[in-house]
Amino acid sequence: MGISRRSFMKAIGATGAGLASASKTVRGSVSSVVSRESNYEKVRRKHPPNESEVYFAPYRKPYESPGGSWPEKVGHVWDAANFDELIYPGDNVAIKLHFGERNRGMYVRPAIVKAAVELVKDAGGYPFVIDTLTAPYYGKTGTRNDVRNHDATAALNGFTKENLGCPVITDADGMGNDHVEIEIDGNQIETAQIGRLMAEADALINLAHGKGHSSGMFGGAIKNLGIGGTSKHGKCVTHRDVFGHWDEPLETEVVGECPGKDDCDAYGEPPLGVCEDWCPYGAFEVDEDGITLDSSVCAEMCKAGLARQCNARLGYGCEVEIQDVSDRETQTGAEAPANCQIRYADQAVGMEAGCYDEGKVGHIVVVKDVTPMCDCLNMDCQPLVPNIGVFASTDMAAVDTAAIDKIKEAPVVPGSAADAFGLEAGDEKFEPVNGQSPYFQAQAVENLGYGTMDYDLIEVDQDWRFPWFLAPLYDWSIQRKMSDIEWPEDKPVDVPGEWYYEE
Repeated sequence: MGISRRSFMKAIGATGAGLASASKTVRGSVSSVVSRESNYEKVRRKHPPNESEVYFAPYRKPYESPGGSWPEKVGHVWDAANFDELIYPGDNVAIKLHFGERNRGMYVRPAIVKAAVELVKDAGGYPFVIDTLTAPYYGKTGTRNDVRNHDATAALNGFTKENLGCPVITDADGMGNDHVEIEIDGNQIETAQIGRLMAEADALINLAHGKGHSSGMFGGAIKNLGIGGTSKHGKCVTHRDVFGHWDEPLETEVVGECPGKDDCDAYGEPPLGVCEDWCPYGAFEVDEDGITLDSSVCAEMCKAGLARQCNARLGYGCEVEIQDVSDRETQTGAEAPANCQIRYADQAVGMEAGCYDEGKVGHIVVVKDVTPMCDCLNMDCQPLVPNIGVFASTDMAAVDTAAIDKIKEAPVVPGSAADAFGLEAGDEKFEPVNGQSPYFQAQAVENLGYGTMDYDLIEVDQDWRFPWFLAPLYDWSIQRKMSDIEWPEDKPVDVPGEWYYEE
């Protein structure tokens, strides 16, 4: 009888450090999909719960007070939801996070994540913060489609072992294709492809940022697992109606006339302005006659139809377009994002129900900086609504529904996309702005029986308590009277500012 690596680790008592060291074994350069045989049972449908409890720490206006900081809100909803009970002593606990793209400033901040890390430790678990690679949707405008650049962006955004106090892991081999496969009786998907290290953890804290999303309309708890927890293969399967199909050949047509390398005003030396340089896999080539595209590279490295979204030629004022002319049906308008959301749900349920024992997953959604687009973009924009607060539940459909409902109730921020659409408090924000209802994903989870859109929203107390997670960083034994402090001697200021720089 086979035994999974997780079961073996538990049997020999290897925890925490064992998983952290195991992450070093996935730094290879495997380009093909690697799936692992396992003892995971097929996820079957069941009856959904009648109602789920969602705990809510609201953002208090016009100002916050001690006890109401964002890290403390995480602690308040954690306690109210009894998340300590999800974690057994010695459990390896994955904290699933979106690290954010470089030059993005509105992801979940490290101080908030640090609070979740310390709460896991207090419960007796060994936390590690983890995210997966993207498929290369954005050419070189995105940095998270290979391990080295993904790690660099995580560090740039503050997600390091030194800052968080636990391992920070990119769940991938060199190309991001390593996963376990979970059979699921899904709405549209039969096999979920889940990042291997996340799948083999003992418990999961799904720490999501509640905001908009270009293909999912809303990115919360379901999206953070249904896209963020999958391999590149899983991402492409989930996005197939938006970006194309994983296993079907791509046929392209170059439309427009390229003047060629010698006559292009924008052409320059890498990485300053060569359109071909923006493809990380070298699919483009420009010579004196014009531009050519080797679509076989797109199919192998960029996973087929993703080339339709390729940004390789953006930013140069180029008139050339790369069109997908494959003989297959594609969806446009509102139909494609609705189906994307349904597949988000299938993958997320496959991950939660297929990889963890029942009751070992907690969902936290931080509804702050509610931008219309995902943290995958390397830019920021005006939030749609003011900050809302932090939600927590063991039911991802309920917690996302509650968050979307609160965003619907909220007034709009002047100058935002919601304001440009003339929306007001009480209007649903994401369908007008992004093109489709955000509720499909919660409905799809409910249809599989692993959550419900019916919830009881419980507002939690936010009494001040000492920010426990910061205590080890400071030396509280140093207490001196002002009169005992030796102040530096005053210096004449002949040139304003000059004396500041003297030893």
